[in-house]
Amino acid sequence: MIYTIIFIALVILVIYAFYVMRPKKIEMFPKHWHDLLVKNVLFYKNLSEADQVIFRKRMLLFLGEINIDGVNTIIEDLDKILIASSAIIPVFGFSNWSYNNLSGIIVYPDTFNADLQFSDKDENKKILGMVGTGRFEKQMILSKKAIRLAFSNKTDKHNTPVHEFVHLLDKMDGETDGMPEFF
Repeated sequence: MIYTIIFIALVILVIYAFYVMRPKKIEMFPKHWHDLLVKNVLFYKNLSEADQVIFRKRMLLFLGEINIDGVNTIIEDLDKILIASSAIIPVFGFSNWSYNNLSGIIVYPDTFNADLQFSDKDENKKILGMVGTGRFEKQMILSKKAIRLAFSNKTDKHNTPVHEFVHLLDKMDGETDGMPEFF
């Protein structure tokens, strides 16, 4: 009798685990996001219509898997679009790519210091983005100002969020050493 109860409990636990772990439902792509992409993401604008459809689907999948939270800032649609684009751009040539070493993105309003402080009183706040370690493992921290600047500046090719996603690619083998063994 006790074994039957334990067996039923395990079956329920397994079913619940599969329910929780299933991929999140991909919502429909908001129509106004296409215009925001064309206006703000040159990479997307230069894709064929067929590749733009693929890019949009991959954005939705990314946004369904990764939590984006703002600290003292509101995450707007444009921020979601730019962050998801930053994730897709470095791996667009790899179909079915998933960042299994990322669970969330924390967005600060402006630059921050090594202690993740962003007070106006702190003179050492020079960090635009970073891939978390230690207690922030599987997290990325970005400056909202850096996200917006990265896509509005069409001349210098500096893009902090794309740069941080490339660090995640490098970190796939467990080390951020400039040599992504995965590839």
